[in-house]
Amino acid sequence: MGSVVYIPLLCALALAAGAPAIARSAPPRQGSAMLVAAAFGAALAADVALVILVGARLIDAAPLATVLGWPPEANGPHPVPLPVSLAAAAGLIVVAIVGQIDWRRSSAAARRVRALHGHADTGELVVLRSPTVLALTLPATRTSPGRILVSDGMLRALDAAERRVLLAHERSHLRHRHDRYRRLVGIAASLNPLLRPTVAAVDFLLERWADEDAADAVGSRHLTARALARAAVADGPRRERLWQPSFAAQKVSRRVNALLAPAPARGARLAMLLAAMTGVIAAATAVAAAHDLGHLFDLLRGDG
Repeated sequence: MGSVVYIPLLCALALAAGAPAIARSAPPRQGSAMLVAAAFGAALAADVALVILVGARLIDAAPLATVLGWPPEANGPHPVPLPVSLAAAAGLIVVAIVGQIDWRRSSAAARRVRALHGHADTGELVVLRSPTVLALTLPATRTSPGRILVSDGMLRALDAAERRVLLAHERSHLRHRHDRYRRLVGIAASLNPLLRPTVAAVDFLLERWADEDAADAVGSRHLTARALARAAVADGPRRERLWQPSFAAQKVSRRVNALLAPAPARGARLAMLLAAMTGVIAAATAVAAAHDLGHLFDLLRGDG
């Protein structure tokens, strides 16, 4: 078993470490799609690597060789050190526990969405009677279209032009089904908790994507930045942790600066390329490691 099996794990670490920089420099639309795909590929590859590190030790174990009828002399030097296999097994246990916790949370979020849809009016906009400054989308379900949920506290905090920005921003989330991007990157982070930073990076890129769409819709980047800043100031220190990002709850200062500055030209393509290469390398090396494991299996059976 060569060192190639460790590369998917290193790729996952590299992607997690580089996700914030990718989010700052990549174009929002392309960057969010690329980061989701890279995270998903890296998560699957890293889990395959963990399985291989455990499996390579198991199939070379004397008790298993006896059960499978392999000759005793087939058991040569162990291809994976015992501490490494134990660490990989612990990693798989963590993945299973985190996956179960995340599944319960996503199920609870889905139930909240269905409940809110059930109590909402038939229109696109649902106004809550609450002083909390809140604006988010209710993703479409099989039986209900997507809706925009806004508190009257948010509406009072903005003037008429800024409300148009708010609605254009939330409509972008609905039109492009950003909830699917969040769901996929959440699954990737469940498959490999090392990739948790990619969730925040994708959330930021999706908000930036909606900001840019809102600026195009109202014809003013300055107005969009002003609406975002005013909503953030009105939200103040009472901001609550929600089951999905609200209009003014995701790195507002960076988003305002991005709207008031020209789009970054340098580094954007490089960030996209690095994210894509990380996912591809992780997947390719996981396949190569699986091939090595199969070859080891054949050797132990006496077929190689």
